[in-house]
Amino acid sequence: MCVQTDWPAPARHREKLAPRPEVARPRPPLEPRRSFPRQADDMLYFEPPNPSVEQEQDQVEDTPSTPGLQADDSNFLARTALSQFYHNGIESSDWHIFQVADDFRLAYIGAPVSNLSHLVQLRCSHLRLRQASRPTQHTLVQEALGRAPYVAFSFKDLYQFAASPTDSQGQNIDSPLPLHFPYPQIRPLEARHTGDQAHPGIPRDLSTDALTFLGEEVRESLVKAYFDSIHPSFPAIAPSMILQNDGKLSSTAPPLLVHAVLLAGANVCSHPQVVRARPSIKAALFRTAGMLFHRRSEKDRLHLTQAALLFTWHINDGDTVAGGPWYWIGVALRISCGQGAHRLNPLLPDFERIMYKRSWWCAFVSEAFSALETGRPCAVRPPDTDQSVPTEEELNWDGKQTSVTTAGGQESATAEEQSLGLGPRTVCSQVPYLYHKHLISLAKIAMDISALNAPAESTSITMASLDARLAKWSLGATSGGDFFSISLRLYFHMVVLNLHRNYRRESSDSQSTCSAAAESIITAMDRIIDLDSLGRCHFPVVSAITAAAIQLVHEIRSAIATGAYVVGLNRLGLLQRATKFAKCLAPLWPTAEAVHNVFEGLRREYEDQVAKSLDPTHGTSVPYDEPDWASLFAAADHIPTSEDWLEWTLEDRAPSQ
Repeated sequence: MCVQTDWPAPARHREKLAPRPEVARPRPPLEPRRSFPRQADDMLYFEPPNPSVEQEQDQVEDTPSTPGLQADDSNFLARTALSQFYHNGIESSDWHIFQVADDFRLAYIGAPVSNLSHLVQLRCSHLRLRQASRPTQHTLVQEALGRAPYVAFSFKDLYQFAASPTDSQGQNIDSPLPLHFPYPQIRPLEARHTGDQAHPGIPRDLSTDALTFLGEEVRESLVKAYFDSIHPSFPAIAPSMILQNDGKLSSTAPPLLVHAVLLAGANVCSHPQVVRARPSIKAALFRTAGMLFHRRSEKDRLHLTQAALLFTWHINDGDTVAGGPWYWIGVALRISCGQGAHRLNPLLPDFERIMYKRSWWCAFVSEAFSALETGRPCAVRPPDTDQSVPTEEELNWDGKQTSVTTAGGQESATAEEQSLGLGPRTVCSQVPYLYHKHLISLAKIAMDISALNAPAESTSITMASLDARLAKWSLGATSGGDFFSISLRLYFHMVVLNLHRNYRRESSDSQSTCSAAAESIITAMDRIIDLDSLGRCHFPVVSAITAAAIQLVHEIRSAIATGAYVVGLNRLGLLQRATKFAKCLAPLWPTAEAVHNVFEGLRREYEDQVAKSLDPTHGTSVPYDEPDWASLFAAADHIPTSEDWLEWTLEDRAPSQ
């Protein structure tokens, strides 16, 4: 068979195509340097700048960073942001060099191993080389300029006058690279609308349900409840971010933060409408706030961090991995570390420096207790951060976000506002400094307890050393009858219980320590209820009650097994109080209802066991999961034979006398 292989070429479209229009491209800041033969392997070549080109380049760099930017041109920003940062942001002393409208961003360069850190070093060395290459700056360069258009520098020379930091007089100083730099916007800005278009792209029912069905009176009650009761123990935001000087919601406040504050405030608000439908109101607020968060309508990453932290005041469902406090703390920590909030940088503007610090420690403490509760790895370690503990002034600081000073000059209310009793600090309670100081140090101990129980054994952390640190913490902690002192005692005994309960079978001291810690948790909860402050408790309160209930169940079982019924009844009474606390927390924390159901069932079962044990007609009994094997096999030393069975049968059939 003959196969044809010379088929004619297919017909092509032969119309003359219009020439492709040339796209106006901005001139790159640096022209590519032509290759030049190297004289040695350890030499680096530097091209002296052309004055005319340098002047033209400076004019390009001084132009606005995003001229003619379209609002939806995200791809353009992705392609140019790093270049703008490299050429304009590193050497600039103006924090707002890239500011567009109300957009302000910072770049954290990371540890010395990061690419961005090396990029900053590269830019700094280039700038210093360019400065040193001027004829009046460096003799070596001045002589080299007369010999060749390309000057060869050894790495030793490069390190001498380029890699080493210099002060204003050109002298070398020993200081690390800065941690933060101004950074251009990374997403297009969207104008905030009001009315029907409050949140474009979100169905009207989602964007307005929380702000319409509540009403202005309820909204104001939720905000006031948040700043009066939750903000002092969880100062993740500044009041001026969403409030006016008179304490009312600002019309220009970020919608995400507003909904997050309303959500947290619903935990403690005593307005009758909120009390009647607290779970439903919280669910609706979280639905709206979650939609605003995930659609990225909020461009400020600090606001995203703060909203994620406030989301930890709500549990949406039973998912504790991809939702709930564990999940949202992880989100907040990731964003915080990405911004460098875990690093101390006194050169930041006051607002960013203080809010980074406050939000970071809120996330740190929450992560420590969440990891301790779940037994999961901590997302951060104490050695990873050198951020300082906020001072009392920083905890109560409420300067305006528009302030860009870095010398500590915070804005204050005007004389007229002060005379009227207005100003940011009058809209919420003061934040207690000692409470946060002790809480942060306790959280560090909790993280080490998690490390002690990690799969890979730690040789530097021991149970004895942690116990000594807890004892030292207890001696330095404040005592009192206010909510903050009681909360510290509650957290302390929860941490003590988590440390010692793995050693109670090996040590009688650990057993007694666990028993005392469980009693102290119950006592602290009683006091919190007496203060009517149950809504002010964060999610670790459920963990504390659960740990105490577990300990009490162990003691009840042991008491019944050994016949110590008085001790068993005492522990049953404590367990009943613990389940009552869980029931009270159920409207705020759904997981508390599950805790109540589990331990209330156990309590009733052990009460029946004690009642049967004390009733002579029922004989001695033990819990279902600890059968009396000795009684069951007491007759095992004599196994009946066939003669025995026959003898027993004849005796049963014999007529009675």
